[in-house]
Amino acid sequence: MSVFIGVLIAILCYSMLNIGQALQKKAASTLPDIEKTDLKGNLKNFLKNPVWLIGWIMATVQWYI
Repeated sequence: MSVFIGVLIAILCYSMLNIGQALQKKAASTLPDIEKTDLKGNLKNFLKNPVWLIGWIMATVQWYI
């Protein structure tokens, strides 16, 4: 039974990582060009984008599961 739970957790984590990265890439494609924006502006753009934040949270949380 514990192996089954371990496999389910691994599948969940891997899915969260992939979905999180896909959301981050989708959101990043809608942001202004990174090279034309300063560091502060880039951070502001990323952190104010809810889709990017959800992706980042999913990708980060899966590391702690």
